[in-house]
Amino acid sequence: MNLNKKIVLNLALLIGCSSINAEVISIKEGWQNIGALEDLDLTIFHNSCIEYIWRYDNTDVNTPVWKLHIANGETYNYTGGSVDSVTKGSGIWIRANQSCSVDTTPVCQNVNPAYRWM
Repeated sequence: MNLNKKIVLNLALLIGCSSINAEVISIKEGWQNIGALEDLDLTIFHNSCIEYIWRYDNTDVNTPVWKLHIANGETYNYTGGSVDSVTKGSGIWIRANQSCSVDTTPVCQNVNPAYRWM
């Protein structure tokens, strides 16, 4: 494969596995409100300092409800509404037990390793 084809292939793989709005979110200990720059699967907060994530869901304006995501696989016997993801532009309340950083860059898992660094 010539050099130009290798560069084009690597660029295509890189673009397919990255996100324009990916960011590192700096989390402080305690409660804070953050907004999502892109759609987020809340499991990105697992294995971090995050304990709880609350989202106000007013999809049904007649019965709006707070929904909870408990990070790190805990349940604490919570039986109310839950949330697993947030959409771009949505805000969430986060409770952290210490300061940490959470990288929202998606992990590229479907690329053949033989093509990653041609």
